[in-house]
Amino acid sequence: MAAAWLMGEGPERAALLAEARAHRAEVDPAALPILLPARLLDRRWAPWQKPLALWWSARRGRY
Repeated sequence: MAAAWLMGEGPERAALLAEARAHRAEVDPAALPILLPARLLDRRWAPWQKPLALWWSARRGRY
């Protein structure tokens, strides 16, 4: 996911994201403390929004 974030927009990025999202169900819950902060790289978050974004991502299984 971090590589896709660094790539910017384009078909290669879309393909990389599609492949990564296909493997979401296989993610070990023990890895979530490492993976969830990567969600914060997508955009700028206010300090009060960061914990809420991490909680919501973990609750919905979106990482």
